[in-house]
Amino acid sequence: MVTRDLYFFNPTCETAVANGSETFIATQILRKFETDLSFLPMILTSPGDIVMSQEKPSKTFIDGLKQIHFPVSGTMSKNEIVKTGNLRINRIVPWGWSPAAHFQVKELKDYTSPEFQSSRIFNWEPEHSMLFERKTSAQVFTRFLSEYGTSDYCFAEAIPLVLKSEGDILNYLKKHPHTVFKSPVSSSGRGVQMIRSGKLSHSNNKWTKAVLKQSGYLMAEPLHHKKLDLSFQFEIDASGKIIYHGHVFFYTNSNGMYLGHYLNRNSSGLIGADFAQLSDETGNRLKRILEKSVYPLFYEGFLGIDGMIIEEENQLKIHPCIEINCRLTMGMLALRIQKLIHPEAQGHFRIFTGKPGEFATLSKKMRTNHPVVMKNRQFISGFATLSDPAEKAGFGAYVLLT
Repeated sequence: MVTRDLYFFNPTCETAVANGSETFIATQILRKFETDLSFLPMILTSPGDIVMSQEKPSKTFIDGLKQIHFPVSGTMSKNEIVKTGNLRINRIVPWGWSPAAHFQVKELKDYTSPEFQSSRIFNWEPEHSMLFERKTSAQVFTRFLSEYGTSDYCFAEAIPLVLKSEGDILNYLKKHPHTVFKSPVSSSGRGVQMIRSGKLSHSNNKWTKAVLKQSGYLMAEPLHHKKLDLSFQFEIDASGKIIYHGHVFFYTNSNGMYLGHYLNRNSSGLIGADFAQLSDETGNRLKRILEKSVYPLFYEGFLGIDGMIIEEENQLKIHPCIEINCRLTMGMLALRIQKLIHPEAQGHFRIFTGKPGEFATLSKKMRTNHPVVMKNRQFISGFATLSDPAEKAGFGAYVLLT
């Protein structure tokens, strides 16, 4: 058997990096999230690729992908791959690398191409940890503002600061009563505390002390008046060249946890202000800053930068770099989905969270109420799942085009 790439979904990679252990095991709820969405990378696959999963996709799920002409790849467990003696893998593409991810696929590395085995990501190196730290993102942000100024972008005081003690925290709150504290490594709104009163609650205080004890520091930045979330999507190739793929808009809950992406929507329709040109210009500027950073020195693969459109002194501006996600992102999947659906289609790519069985119930109802409509062999309206709505699935991913 010959294949191109092997994908697998490990959304706990940042937590695994922070833990540092090869044998890291995520919490039960996060393992459930990983299992229920294990086929999500299939969106990115090409013919011959494989998604590694202990689960097997249902016929209903695969038929649904075929109906909307989305990619359908093979799926295999790690044991099946090992037992397949003639399997050849071009490269391994996890959601994100960590010591635990490398340990998970160590038996498979011998099957990979010579190019992958000589790549910067073939083994975990000590320098890789800093690529996930928010203070590294802050360095990129600092350089961006120094080169491109603040006329279109947020003030320099938005640059996150490293706080190393409880005294540092209290002093920061005196200057910025509305603030955000973040652990050094986390993602998707986790590891974040929003302070809106200038004072720490009991739970805030407990959290900050735990982070200081574990990591030695935390990051602090002002809480912005956010109008819209956006992300810029990149890829670093084997030569270190950085490719800018584009930007997409997304939305979160009130605590900043990711919920979903808008598909084929622009800022004019979402907030009544046209940021199309500046957003793409910002993406290209970030590309030039990344080229001078540590990322192409130690990393190869997908990378996303979260930003915001914010209101600052009655003016709408872009915050170009809230954080850098040195991994695959939901934003990269959203860009891929936009290329697969009809150009006139609009809607949402959304992550569902519920109790076991609730995603199957939702999917059945939505398929009835929003049947798939195709135009010129492209998905233009209706509901489709991007994860298997299995009987026990509590988490899910879907596209709704209206």
